[in-house]
Amino acid sequence: MKNLKSIIRLTLVLFASFAFTACSDESEDIHFTKNEVIEGDILTGNQVSIPGNTISIYATMSDAVNVQNASGAISAVSKNENIATVSVVNASYNGEPIQNKGIKIHGIQIGETQIVVSDAGGNTATLNVKVEDVNLFWNTICTYKKTSLVEDEVEIEGIDETSAGSIRTDILSKKAKERTFIIKASKSFPFSVYKMQVLDKDEAILYELVGGTVSDSGYKFPLPSQDQSSEVKTYSFYEETNSSGKWLVEDISDDYKAQYPNAKVQLKMRINKQ
Repeated sequence: MKNLKSIIRLTLVLFASFAFTACSDESEDIHFTKNEVIEGDILTGNQVSIPGNTISIYATMSDAVNVQNASGAISAVSKNENIATVSVVNASYNGEPIQNKGIKIHGIQIGETQIVVSDAGGNTATLNVKVEDVNLFWNTICTYKKTSLVEDEVEIEGIDETSAGSIRTDILSKKAKERTFIIKASKSFPFSVYKMQVLDKDEAILYELVGGTVSDSGYKFPLPSQDQSSEVKTYSFYEETNSSGKWLVEDISDDYKAQYPNAKVQLKMRINKQ
């Protein structure tokens, strides 16, 4: 009986030792985490695991993933760059490895692939990536339509009438009479992202403004200048209703700021809201 008890004790000790060693080894493996976000847009500073070691992103969009327990600098490759590409971020500074390592994954087209991360010690880890249709990212919150039956109006303040007349003529000669403005909001993201699409009479997208803000006073969207300078123009839109109908008012003062810095220029477009 004593021998049997000794054998049982030895077995339990060996099992506990093996279990501890296995757990310790697993904790030292390369693994992936995400920054924890609560209440929509608050970063807690904590890391959370990635369920099923799989992330979903949208085509044409990117997402960042943290790489934990990597030894030294890391590298990363995508098994199918037609589906998603990957780049390493925070791998080193001045040639020296740093603690906060990560990868940035960019969706190319709908499909699935894998990202393989390796460290300086020859250890590897694989992350599954699913790329979804980017249209699933957006919800349409409102649509404005203006037709050729209604003339645009231009309101200008802060400059003399002669200069205002020149601006008015310039605007009305450039602006098409038929336009559709679609305001969209992100469905799933740590915080709300807004986009405006501007369509022509054939419903083809003329341009998109992304990264805007929405408030009680209307919509504001940044548009980088065409000459690659650091200047960013801001286009503002808001609804106005009066006795003659509903209007979408676009503030285009930035278009004329260089020549008329004190001018406030607004284009009023009569619209149907859907």
